[in-house]
Amino acid sequence: MKYSRHFLSLMLAATALSAGCDDGDDSTPPQDMIAPDPDMIVEQDMDVVDPDMAMNMDMEMVDPDVGADMDVMPDQMVDQMVDQMVDQMVDQMIDMSSVVEPGGDCMDSAECGGEYEQCVDETCRIDFRPTVYRVSTIRVVEPERSGALLEGFLNQALAGNQLNLLVEGGGYDELNEYLWYIGNGRYYRNDDQYEYIPDTPVQNFFGYWRDAGEGLFWAPDDPVVFNLRVPTGEVEDPETGETVACSTQLATTVNVTLTPLTDGEGNPYLNVQLNGVLTYEDADRVEFPFNGERFALTQLLDEEDLNIDLDGDGEFDAYPFYFDADATPIVFAGEPPLADGSNRDPNPDVMPEPACEM
Repeated sequence: MKYSRHFLSLMLAATALSAGCDDGDDSTPPQDMIAPDPDMIVEQDMDVVDPDMAMNMDMEMVDPDVGADMDVMPDQMVDQMVDQMVDQMVDQMIDMSSVVEPGGDCMDSAECGGEYEQCVDETCRIDFRPTVYRVSTIRVVEPERSGALLEGFLNQALAGNQLNLLVEGGGYDELNEYLWYIGNGRYYRNDDQYEYIPDTPVQNFFGYWRDAGEGLFWAPDDPVVFNLRVPTGEVEDPETGETVACSTQLATTVNVTLTPLTDGEGNPYLNVQLNGVLTYEDADRVEFPFNGERFALTQLLDEEDLNIDLDGDGEFDAYPFYFDADATPIVFAGEPPLADGSNRDPNPDVMPEPACEM
């Protein structure tokens, strides 16, 4: 188990993977993922890369009754006990931290001396607008046994711009909560720019800037709901004969934290951590192209990583997920957020392809 640099926090539930290329036309069929190879980075000759694959980390946050089932293997019991301890320590860190209050009055950001502060509505406050970040590196802490394969797969997708998870500051509400937008993006290679993929969820996560004495971090008080679209396979349209990619929208509950950091060369980045649980049923529904074929996610996960009993019936039915990621600044080509957030919709109304409903 690996912990954050400034605090112990929880990590992942959902990222969206996909492949495809076009000149802004989302109808282009996706290309297959390439099997991860640590010694090789796949070069994508694409003007635009649109994700169409996703993983769903569902659903309820877990508090397993460790040891209640005497058939549990000792190493699985240890994994669950460590996960419980991390969850409890994160809760304690949030409880012990102090919420960062607004600073002094200002007319210009040059008057604000606090770390990461800007002049927002004539008040000095921590704010990261208008910079938009893209997840550039993912470290898989859980699932433990499938972690190396999954980490290689995800990082190769990041390197080839087949996976583009964008992170964007959204400002404050009247309760002093700071908003982060997190959504799937597509890449325009010719311009080296990114924007959100149309008609895909852009999460609205409200939380507080906190100071636990070891640096600033941001986190909600409670787990948050993450809406995401996941691929569920492909079908042939009986009318056109074309292959249609099918998907569905799922909701998962996650814990999320963000920590602003600076690398050894003085470049800013965000550490993003997400923690959640992926049920076997949901993992089996998620399908994506891999090495010329389509696979359910369960086919890539080690059976020993299925070590959580969500419903207490003595049968393991879920995988733990804990991802630790770094996000670096990118050039964002899309529109800035509207005042009402309507162009950052966490639950867009998307009509399914008719062929997928047959």
